[in-house]
Amino acid sequence: MKVRKSFEYKCITLRIVDVEEQYMNGPNMLLMTRVLAPNNGQVPVKVTRNQSLKSIQADTITLLDILAEQGADVVNELTKHIDS
Repeated sequence: MKVRKSFEYKCITLRIVDVEEQYMNGPNMLLMTRVLAPNNGQVPVKVTRNQSLKSIQADTITLLDILAEQGADVVNELTKHIDS
């Protein structure tokens, strides 16, 4: 996992990372770009191949603001412990 950029959202640090993931349960690995929360959970943001880091950051903040407006406790969800 390679961290490409870190940014703040309401006093929590989110990371844009490149992660190698298995392609369709086959032997091939693909390099995917993901946005990770402090609890290593993925933020559900659609990332396209040629999207800039600035654009990914703006899309993530917009999504989290929309979820907060709809009543979600965004900060708690991004920082709570995930059982793995």
